[in-house]
Amino acid sequence: MATIDSTPVSLVSGADLSARKNRFGKVDNTGRVVACSVAGERADLVIGSEPDAAGKGVDAFIERVMKVEAGGSFDAGADLTTDSVGRAIVAGAGQHVNAVALGAGATGRLVSVLRPLVQPHAAASSVAVAAAGAIPPSASHIALTVADTKAYTLDDGELGHEIEIDCVAVSGTPLGTVTLNGALGPAGTESATHVFTAAGQSLRLRMHATGWKVVGKRRAGARTVVVGTDVLTGHDMVARYNLSVTGTVTGAAAGGFNIPNGQVDGEFIDVQVTVAGGTPDGEIDITAETLDGAAATKIDDINGTTAHHMQLRWNGAAWQQVTATGLALA
Repeated sequence: MATIDSTPVSLVSGADLSARKNRFGKVDNTGRVVACSVAGERADLVIGSEPDAAGKGVDAFIERVMKVEAGGSFDAGADLTTDSVGRAIVAGAGQHVNAVALGAGATGRLVSVLRPLVQPHAAASSVAVAAAGAIPPSASHIALTVADTKAYTLDDGELGHEIEIDCVAVSGTPLGTVTLNGALGPAGTESATHVFTAAGQSLRLRMHATGWKVVGKRRAGARTVVVGTDVLTGHDMVARYNLSVTGTVTGAAAGGFNIPNGQVDGEFIDVQVTVAGGTPDGEIDITAETLDGAAATKIDDINGTTAHHMQLRWNGAAWQQVTATGLALA
């Protein structure tokens, strides 16, 4: 088996790397070396020493024959990526190929590897996802199939990377919740969850220094909302909210019963009343503006179904009323 045939370069650590020797590492946005922490992400080097704090010198192997710790079994010649703690595992669809194995791997074994001369462009990959679990953050396109209730997670991606999640098929009672699950999660105050319920829904995310940012969206389908009962946190992918009101009820923001904010300037939603029972007197919280630009916090006067309808457009800060019949902002 080949031995190490590489001279390390000296860089500066960005964290305690004392438990990361012989594992994949990367250069952060300050130019310092940190450990790989997202399965399938791009690695820039193999960590060759054990600095115990940020700001210390670290050896970084970047060429020729190197040794890396295996995180699973693989054969010589296998394309390798990183697992979530920097060990080498077989690269899957949509993941970066960080090395080529020169020998067989087993968990905990140090294996000689080469850096590949040619890497598949992970940002051009499309991955079909149906089973619950992790969505590969290095893929550029996810064809999502939702059957009944499914929970998906999306870890942090590489800075600047974009990923588009398209719901291509649904069955049963579809409820596919994508949670931005990395250390950064969503950018700013955006929702950490997005719920897919209908084919045609599409969400485009870009990785910023503060987390995943929604940069594109296509809404589709409808969501029946029992006002004051149904929590709507993350239900920001539907085109229409069908309100059901029985008696005096309030959909308050404090419990997540409100209409969720938009994320992309130009999103449209329809709100209509489909059920009004008892002596209906309902309201639901929303961040909105009236036709003349006055701030509003709720849709009021929800008391009947005949032509009770409102269309709104997200202007970057609030839902701007476009049309309304039988409903009012207050």
